[in-house]
Amino acid sequence: MSPTLFHYTSNWPAIASKFFLVLSGGIAGCVAELFALPFDTLKVKSQASPGSEDNCRLSISSKFKQTIKIFGDTYKKEGLYSFYGGKTGLKAAFQRQLVMSSVKFGCYELVKNKYCNLLGFTQDPNFSPHIVKLLSSATTGGLAVLIGQPTDVVKVRIQANMDRYRSISQAYKDIYFHEGVIRGLWRGTFPGILRNMLINMADIGLYDIIKDGVLRNNIMGDNWFCFVICSFWTGIAATIISSPVDVVKTVYSNSTQNEHENLWDCCKYLWKENGIRSFYRGVTFNACRQIIYNIVIFVTLEALRNQMDN
Repeated sequence: MSPTLFHYTSNWPAIASKFFLVLSGGIAGCVAELFALPFDTLKVKSQASPGSEDNCRLSISSKFKQTIKIFGDTYKKEGLYSFYGGKTGLKAAFQRQLVMSSVKFGCYELVKNKYCNLLGFTQDPNFSPHIVKLLSSATTGGLAVLIGQPTDVVKVRIQANMDRYRSISQAYKDIYFHEGVIRGLWRGTFPGILRNMLINMADIGLYDIIKDGVLRNNIMGDNWFCFVICSFWTGIAATIISSPVDVVKTVYSNSTQNEHENLWDCCKYLWKENGIRSFYRGVTFNACRQIIYNIVIFVTLEALRNQMDN
């Protein structure tokens, strides 16, 4: 069994090994985004749409028809590229993954080792307590947003409306000059941090816990099938836990400066729509996106770091 969540060699120079750990997170994030971004775009459109409150009250069959309608309307607008938020949206998504996934996935093992040393859990290199895994994943998730929130704001706005900006650079300039740094580029940072901490605990933290239990109890071998099964269940958990915060983040980040005074005002607006169901807008797209994203990113990460071993 590997002493860490992912295989990576200790034969490389320390700085090179750490650099590859961080870089592999960004690369795996970009690969996963290629598969998951269409569902993410549909999720954002469903969450940010002014008519989403009506969709909350629909029956199951009506919701299915509404889902097909969103899918069809998105395809008609710009074909295949529309599911990626256009060419600009795809670039924005890759940019976000290179920044955020490098931190939240790439730095996870480094942060976990620091916590183990700090808390004195260094006797057994093959073991780290569940609390350390959850704390490490929450830490890297929060740091990723603090560093990369502007990339997320630009991505969400381009996904919600492809015609809003001509290019990524124009989006950054427009947001900066019209809305400023805190209320513009870092808009929605607090819900973003909360969401990313929760989702990263359910993603990488829970994946580490489940995989460790599966291997220790000899339920499955350390192979791709194990990675897929563990990723699937972490995707389900991440969707359930993060959806309410994800909706608030999307609505608030996509809103204009004067539309919602603060996060509390945004939450009250959503609650008045249709209670708790308003916080699960686009949950179908969110679940599809999260499961696909988790499977691809964890399998890719494991493959990259196994390749590094060889």
